[in-house]
Amino acid sequence: MFVVKDLRKVPEIVADPADDREQLRLGRRSTEFDGNLRILCSPVNIPAFSRLQKLSLYDNQLSSIDGIGLLSSTPLSILDLGQNQLDHLPHEIGSLRHLKELWLSNNWLTSVPDSVLTLPLLSILHLSNNRITHIPSTIGAASALQVLSLDNNHLQDVPVEIGQCADLVELNLRGNQITALPSSLGECRSLTTLAVSSNALKILPESLGKCRHLTALHANGNPIAHFPTALERFTNLRVNLANSEITTLLVDETNWKVLTHLHVTTKESTASVDRNVLIVSGTPYAKHKLTVKQPSN
Repeated sequence: MFVVKDLRKVPEIVADPADDREQLRLGRRSTEFDGNLRILCSPVNIPAFSRLQKLSLYDNQLSSIDGIGLLSSTPLSILDLGQNQLDHLPHEIGSLRHLKELWLSNNWLTSVPDSVLTLPLLSILHLSNNRITHIPSTIGAASALQVLSLDNNHLQDVPVEIGQCADLVELNLRGNQITALPSSLGECRSLTTLAVSSNALKILPESLGKCRHLTALHANGNPIAHFPTALERFTNLRVNLANSEITTLLVDETNWKVLTHLHVTTKESTASVDRNVLIVSGTPYAKHKLTVKQPSN
């Protein structure tokens, strides 16, 4: 579906008495914003945003969002700041207490401020394609968090406090340099999707067996040598361990459909209620020859 762009200038949109301004799509207006939010976030404008719930500032070449805290008096719940040039976030972003979704992918951020992680209603946080090196321990304070995306950053570890995110449903950590996952991840009992492809993981924690709602585990492109035994009891689970170090696989083939290459149809690669799917090599010419064995009783 195509969204018709509002051709008015930002001051016209703000001043229009016929516009309820519940949603503002102000993306791709870099010439108007000039790298900052002065044209939008000024005290004189704030009364016009009394009903503002969704704000998109996507792809505006923003290098500063100073003044964003002036929107704290609005019911703003969704904020899209993706595809900008932000290398830091001001502390005042933590005053947006109604925020439920925050999109910050494709920026230049090197850290995640505590002021973001302590937003009380935040359930979706997208930080993919930044330069983040560390997830602070305050991630445990993000009690409402359901989706966390940190793909393609510079992470090397994941704090144990991630296990305090009891409502976490989807965790995306692809394309980092993570060497180990904490066993506390098993405390994320609502987790359905875990994506850790293209990292430096040698093992997957057996505690993942506690995540009984898990349906998708993407761990391809890691030097993993063993399939977690705790996952053997699952049903309706799709696991991708392609391009790993696994040479011998002990799984019950009555419960698991083992695929030895990725050239499969969607139907074949989708788990069903009575059988899991396990992908264990990337091509017919995989690095290691795979032996599949039935586990002994």
